[in-house]
Amino acid sequence: MKIKFRIFIDDRFYYWGFMRDEGQLDFYGIPVFHLSMEEKQARSQQYTGKKDKQGTEIYAGDKVQVKYWSYSKDMSVGIVKWDMQDACWEIEWISGDVYGPTDMLDMASVLEVIGHIYQEAHG
Repeated sequence: MKIKFRIFIDDRFYYWGFMRDEGQLDFYGIPVFHLSMEEKQARSQQYTGKKDKQGTEIYAGDKVQVKYWSYSKDMSVGIVKWDMQDACWEIEWISGDVYGPTDMLDMASVLEVIGHIYQEAHG
Protein backbone atom coordinates (compact mmCIF):
# COMPACT_ATOMS: atom_id res chain seq x y z
CA MET A 1 0.00 0.00 0.00
CA LYS A 2 1.25 3.48 -0.89
CA ILE A 3 -0.14 6.85 0.14
CA LYS A 4 1.37 9.31 -2.33
CA PHE A 5 1.58 13.09 -2.46
CA ARG A 6 3.24 15.71 -4.62
CA ILE A 7 4.25 19.30 -3.97
CA PHE A 8 4.92 22.04 -6.55
CA ILE A 9 8.08 24.01 -5.80
CA ASP A 10 10.24 26.05 -8.17
CA ASP A 11 8.24 25.06 -11.27
CA ARG A 12 8.33 21.30 -10.72
CA PHE A 13 6.67 18.56 -8.70
CA TYR A 14 8.40 16.61 -5.95
CA TYR A 15 6.82 13.35 -4.79
CA TRP A 16 6.61 11.90 -1.28
CA GLY A 17 4.46 9.60 0.78
CA PHE A 18 4.15 6.57 2.97
CA MET A 19 4.58 2.92 2.02
CA ARG A 20 3.63 -0.17 3.99
CA ASP A 21 6.38 -2.74 3.83
CA GLU A 22 6.44 -5.89 5.94
CA GLY A 23 3.86 -4.52 8.36
CA GLN A 24 5.58 -1.16 8.84
CA LEU A 25 4.58 2.21 7.47
CA ASP A 26 7.69 3.92 6.08
CA PHE A 27 8.10 7.52 4.92
CA TYR A 28 9.78 8.17 1.55
CA GLY A 29 10.54 11.09 -0.71
CA ILE A 30 10.39 14.85 -0.19
CA PRO A 31 13.71 16.59 0.10
CA VAL A 32 14.13 19.29 2.75
CA PHE A 33 13.06 22.69 1.49
CA HIS A 34 12.77 26.18 2.88
CA LEU A 35 9.07 25.57 3.64
CA SER A 36 7.70 24.89 7.10
CA MET A 37 5.85 21.63 7.73
CA GLU A 38 2.56 23.59 7.76
CA GLU A 39 3.34 25.04 4.32
CA LYS A 40 4.28 21.61 2.97
CA GLN A 41 1.01 20.15 4.24
CA ALA A 42 -1.05 23.02 2.79
CA ARG A 43 0.61 22.79 -0.64
CA SER A 44 0.77 19.01 -0.97
CA GLN A 45 -1.65 17.24 -3.30
CA GLN A 46 -2.73 13.66 -2.63
CA TYR A 47 -2.88 10.90 -5.24
CA THR A 48 -6.48 9.78 -5.76
CA GLY A 49 -5.56 6.16 -6.42
CA LYS A 50 -6.92 6.43 -9.97
CA LYS A 51 -5.39 6.90 -13.41
CA ASP A 52 -6.86 8.68 -16.41
CA LYS A 53 -7.56 7.06 -19.79
CA GLN A 54 -3.89 7.54 -20.77
CA GLY A 55 -2.58 5.88 -17.59
CA THR A 56 -1.55 9.16 -15.93
CA GLU A 57 -1.96 9.27 -12.14
CA ILE A 58 -4.69 11.69 -11.03
CA TYR A 59 -3.86 13.98 -8.09
CA ALA A 60 -5.86 16.59 -6.21
CA GLY A 61 -5.43 19.86 -8.10
CA ASP A 62 -5.21 18.23 -11.51
CA LYS A 63 -7.10 19.85 -14.35
CA VAL A 64 -9.03 17.17 -16.24
CA GLN A 65 -11.23 17.10 -19.32
CA VAL A 66 -13.92 14.82 -20.64
CA LYS A 67 -16.51 14.84 -23.39
CA TYR A 68 -19.29 14.29 -20.87
CA TRP A 69 -22.28 14.03 -23.18
CA SER A 70 -22.05 12.15 -26.48
CA TYR A 71 -23.86 15.01 -28.24
CA SER A 72 -21.47 17.68 -26.89
CA LYS A 73 -19.18 19.52 -29.26
CA ASP A 74 -16.95 20.77 -26.46
CA MET A 75 -14.92 19.12 -23.75
CA SER A 76 -15.85 19.83 -20.14
CA VAL A 77 -12.92 20.88 -17.94
CA GLY A 78 -12.72 20.59 -14.15
CA ILE A 79 -10.41 20.48 -11.14
CA VAL A 80 -10.02 17.35 -8.96
CA LYS A 81 -10.74 18.08 -5.28
CA TRP A 82 -11.40 16.20 -2.05
CA ASP A 83 -14.95 16.69 -0.77
CA MET A 84 -14.71 16.68 3.04
CA GLN A 85 -18.48 16.48 3.55
CA ASP A 86 -19.06 13.43 1.34
CA ALA A 87 -15.55 11.98 1.87
CA CYS A 88 -14.89 11.40 -1.84
CA TRP A 89 -12.83 12.69 -4.76
CA GLU A 90 -14.87 14.97 -6.97
CA ILE A 91 -14.51 17.15 -10.02
CA GLU A 92 -15.46 20.80 -9.74
CA TRP A 93 -16.33 21.81 -13.30
CA ILE A 94 -14.97 25.15 -14.55
CA SER A 95 -16.09 25.00 -18.20
CA GLY A 96 -18.25 22.95 -20.52
CA ASP A 97 -21.78 21.66 -20.19
CA VAL A 98 -21.56 19.80 -16.87
CA TYR A 99 -22.90 21.50 -13.75
CA GLY A 100 -22.39 20.71 -10.10
CA PRO A 101 -19.67 18.53 -8.59
CA THR A 102 -19.26 14.99 -9.93
CA ASP A 103 -17.88 11.94 -8.10
CA MET A 104 -14.53 11.32 -9.80
CA LEU A 105 -14.34 7.58 -9.12
CA ASP A 106 -17.17 6.92 -11.55
CA MET A 107 -15.40 8.80 -14.34
CA ALA A 108 -11.64 8.22 -13.94
CA SER A 109 -11.32 5.88 -16.94
CA VAL A 110 -12.77 8.47 -19.35
CA LEU A 111 -10.97 11.53 -17.95
CA GLU A 112 -7.78 13.00 -19.35
CA VAL A 113 -5.34 15.00 -17.19
CA ILE A 114 -4.53 18.19 -19.11
CA GLY A 115 -2.68 20.19 -16.46
CA HIS A 116 -2.71 21.30 -12.84
CA ILE A 117 -3.78 24.29 -10.79
CA TYR A 118 -0.29 25.81 -10.69
CA GLN A 119 0.05 26.24 -14.46
CA GLU A 120 -1.98 29.46 -14.59
CA ALA A 121 -0.07 30.98 -11.69
CA HIS A 122 3.30 30.01 -13.15
CA GLY A 123 2.58 30.16 -16.90
